[in-house]
Amino acid sequence: MSKSSVAALTRRVRGFSEGPTVVLMLGFLQGLSAISPFVFAACVAAFVRGTATGTRTLSGLTLGGGP
Repeated sequence: MSKSSVAALTRRVRGFSEGPTVVLMLGFLQGLSAISPFVFAACVAAFVRGTATGTRTLSGLTLGGGP
């Protein structure tokens, strides 16, 4: 590693150790971004179940049931 990359890494580590609130906030945001696709998929599945009562093929494909 070069001196500049070591210095940049040291600066980053110091910033995280001096500000634990930043680390908690980043962890919260990463957790939120990991959960949000599942919530979106559940909303889409509920919408498809509610609107596609007569078309079983489309709702089956959308919900992952296959053809």
